[in-house]
Amino acid sequence: MKLLTKIYRGSVVESFHMGYAYAIDETGRELLTAGSPETPLFTQETAAPFKLATLLQEKGDETLKLNDKELAVACATHAGKDVHTDVIHSLLKKTEMTISDLQCEIQNPEDSSTFEKMIIQGRRPSQIHNVFSGLHAGMAALAKAMEEDPKDYVKAISHIHTKILENIKKYSECDKVLTEVDASGLDTYYLPMKNIVKMYNKLITGSDEEVTKVFQVFTEYPELIAGEGRFDTEFIKLLKGNGLVKSGSNGMVALCVKPPKSKAVSLVVKAIDGSTKAAVSMSLQILKHLELIDAKDIERLKEFCKPEFRDASGNITGHMETELILE
Repeated sequence: MKLLTKIYRGSVVESFHMGYAYAIDETGRELLTAGSPETPLFTQETAAPFKLATLLQEKGDETLKLNDKELAVACATHAGKDVHTDVIHSLLKKTEMTISDLQCEIQNPEDSSTFEKMIIQGRRPSQIHNVFSGLHAGMAALAKAMEEDPKDYVKAISHIHTKILENIKKYSECDKVLTEVDASGLDTYYLPMKNIVKMYNKLITGSDEEVTKVFQVFTEYPELIAGEGRFDTEFIKLLKGNGLVKSGSNGMVALCVKPPKSKAVSLVVKAIDGSTKAAVSMSLQILKHLELIDAKDIERLKEFCKPEFRDASGNITGHMETELILE
């Protein structure tokens, strides 16, 4: 199969994105492939659930008395709304950290209404409004749980990086994993697409107590994972406890779905040129092809499946649409 996401200017194809994808059911049976399953990819933020699993493995939820909202926001790529920053404040307090201790850049909230309100109130953005601040706060919490200085959570000498890498290897069933730093300023892991899918298969099947808890907090608090109107949140809400998704930078999407009357399915999609918007569209078309979501679901998620482009006056000038080319 080939994945092709076309960009239409009016009714004319102006450009396109191509993608890789790999899907298996809960038994490991291959359902769909576009590109080689052996193709190595950087996980980007799709590794967040397994970093959280490491925090749980180290009993950080118990020693720091973290609630499920604080666990959920530790996996967030958020819009900077108060619903996110309030919980991150709470997580930082329990970790004995301040906002200035976060090792991510100061960033305006991506949510425009929040930013406008801050301007009116004379408030300045800070590190906590960075889309990755929840991920950083979660790493600091892990450092605290492992009795390290939480302010050193990004340092390569920190034992937390070794511990997370051990778990990435365990959940992915991959012995050799290259580690680099991604756009969030945190570790990203380079491993074959098929092994990333195996990680999400363990999430949906509940292979251990830690990933079972991760799945629970994702599905219980989807609004904290991304934010209202953002794909991850809206998709998790649509599934009503039967699956989750985590989008990453540079065109990465990983998800798992458990239909009521069939085997669970795990899927990883990568837009080769790094367009996450295209990767999301590809993911939804694949789920439709596998009959894991129906036409009504596609309509509810139309803004992600077939996003429209508008000019400054709000007029529609084009749209994006994914085509599956079956070979």
